[in-house]
Amino acid sequence: MYHDKTNRVKVFVPVRFTRKDVNHLQQIKKYRATLYCALLLIVTYIFLNSNYSLMVNSAEALGNVGDRVLSGEFYRLFTAIWLENGSLLALISNLILLLLSGFLIEPTLGSKRFTFIFLVTGVLAFLLADVTVKILVDYFYTYSRFDIMSFSQPLLGASGAITGILGSGIILISPKEIPQMTRRKQGILVILNFFILVSVIIIPLLTQFNISDLTHIYGFISGAAIAFILSRRNNLVVNTIKRETV
Repeated sequence: MYHDKTNRVKVFVPVRFTRKDVNHLQQIKKYRATLYCALLLIVTYIFLNSNYSLMVNSAEALGNVGDRVLSGEFYRLFTAIWLENGSLLALISNLILLLLSGFLIEPTLGSKRFTFIFLVTGVLAFLLADVTVKILVDYFYTYSRFDIMSFSQPLLGASGAITGILGSGIILISPKEIPQMTRRKQGILVILNFFILVSVIIIPLLTQFNISDLTHIYGFISGAAIAFILSRRNNLVVNTIKRETV
């Protein structure tokens, strides 16, 4: 827009997008579910951690508390996914893994299926962990070494949903396609596989961490199972990871 000093008329110049700009927008659109999820986690973290009382009260009111969930407060299974209260390190690690896994997997699944798997595996991870701990407490009078979280305290975060996405990638990414990936994507795949090894296998076998290992394990299994069903019903196999020159 510019101002014509002679006629005092404002003239609007239309913005023109080049083909390169359009291509960039299309590329970003392929990852919109990943970006929306990441943005929501960041906004929620900033808002809830702006006030200590708000952080504590939101965890109590909306977090996954096993005995309350199994008493009928099932909404907690969904709301707890978005509560990254307190730990900035947990938020950062979850965001990195979400963005890396979304970069590889969302273009294959599509944004709707990606969102579906993210939400469903997040809910299932919490629910199955709650049920498992309930069984251990009622019938074996102990907590498993695979889950240190108290059954009556809030369990928070998106790690179960993210491991669900990683589990779906194990099913959808065919070994035949890996040599056709760019080196960048191959590197991301190595990082994600290392995270799977650490979070699902190594950490549960070591001493206690401030992590719900059952949530990671059930999220991973749920994601793999859902992706297997989708791949059978929709022929959804990753030959969509095309050869690239970048």
